[in-house]
Amino acid sequence: MAYENKKEPDAELATRMGALAMLIYSLVAVVAGAVLPQLSRRDKRLLAYPGEDEDTELERLKALVQDWKEEAADKGKTMKLPVMPLLLRTVWMGALLLFSLIAFSTFFVETVNSAIVIVSLVGICWAVACWVPFAIIMEFLKEMEEANSSRSAINTLRNPADIHPETHRHGEREPLLRRHSGADEPTPASSVEVAEPVAGGTVLGIHNLAIVFPQFIVAIVSSIIFKVVDGDDTGTGDTYLGKNGVAWALRFGGLSTLVGALVAGMLPLTRTEKEMRRILRTLKAISESESNP
Repeated sequence: MAYENKKEPDAELATRMGALAMLIYSLVAVVAGAVLPQLSRRDKRLLAYPGEDEDTELERLKALVQDWKEEAADKGKTMKLPVMPLLLRTVWMGALLLFSLIAFSTFFVETVNSAIVIVSLVGICWAVACWVPFAIIMEFLKEMEEANSSRSAINTLRNPADIHPETHRHGEREPLLRRHSGADEPTPASSVEVAEPVAGGTVLGIHNLAIVFPQFIVAIVSSIIFKVVDGDDTGTGDTYLGKNGVAWALRFGGLSTLVGALVAGMLPLTRTEKEMRRILRTLKAISESESNP
């Protein structure tokens, strides 16, 4: 407002315009938080069935492709395979790049309306930041928990004698004798393989530290930026006119999110995403083989 009017803005008017910008920002964040998860929603047709072996899965997918072809033929259309939904890391990387673009656009913002637009668009980035990182963490925690449970079950099957050591030591009559006596001896705690609990709280705590720690760095860097860009008061009494420190602080944030986007692109796929990609490749191979026998 100071740059647009070439003078110090009216404080009350500036406050109302800032409140309007934050209101639109919040509405954009709500809409983005409702729409974007739908774009990365898991397609049930691309999900693997628990406990299904490769041969059974292949037969199921062949039957599924055949049903799709017949359904498309009845409608006079060409069969279309499901589309891979957006990966979580792709959504996160896109939001980080969008923030970088918004931050660097401050070089061209000279009006109040354009400032409201870029502030509102940040709502998309905020919606993704409140959703994607936690979704990725919870998926990996679920994978770790299932892996621990499977490993525990395998160890128990490999050492069945550990479950009832007395049965193998004294013969098959021992359980009958215990039942006859009416006393059930408790199974020793060391005889049963117990899955180690996944430290989900610790992982989320580390994630929270990863959020908070950069805020200390930003506070220090922003102070340096304001000192270098705006300098000392020139004696004019202007609070906003001629000051550009906020814009340069945002541009520093844009550089940071570029680095964040690079790191986000290196994140591994979750197990569900890997399975969906594998099944989609299988569906394409089945469709191509049936089209070109």
